[in-house]
Amino acid sequence: MRIARALLPAITLLGPACLGNHGADSSLVAAESCEGEATAAQIGTGTDEWEPLTEGQELSIIHGPQGGYHLVTAVLFDNMDSFVEIEVGGRWPAASEEVCVGHNRVAASCAEECRCQSLDLYCHLDVSDLASNPEQLTAPELLSGESLCLSIMVEDQSGRTASDEVCVVAG
Repeated sequence: MRIARALLPAITLLGPACLGNHGADSSLVAAESCEGEATAAQIGTGTDEWEPLTEGQELSIIHGPQGGYHLVTAVLFDNMDSFVEIEVGGRWPAASEEVCVGHNRVAASCAEECRCQSLDLYCHLDVSDLASNPEQLTAPELLSGESLCLSIMVEDQSGRTASDEVCVVAG
């Protein structure tokens, strides 16, 4: 009991700092002044910092620790609540097939009023339906150098939506 009482001041002071983007912070909810404004989303990439993706830009295929492959995406969105569902998809135009998907429920970081971002969103690649022998053909072997059209759809708790699409080159 003495230890708990001794630690209480430290927990009270440090607790909010340790929560990061996942704590109950007033900056996580878009300001009420944003309601009624047009929503917008821009697809990007980044694990530590948001970077825009441009048409034809190369985006690396990442080999994950569990053996799968994915693309790292991110989204910047305006005039929405910070608690959102984000759908990420990737279509390979050459085969007219969806080759990556990702579904996320997040509390996005809102550094500016009415502007939030969510980083490190995975779009998991699955090419098993496209390969004649799935055990011998991996996503990088099939998709490297190919155009992939990525889409992102953001929906907040109020039902407001925003979306974006960009075609990149898988690398």
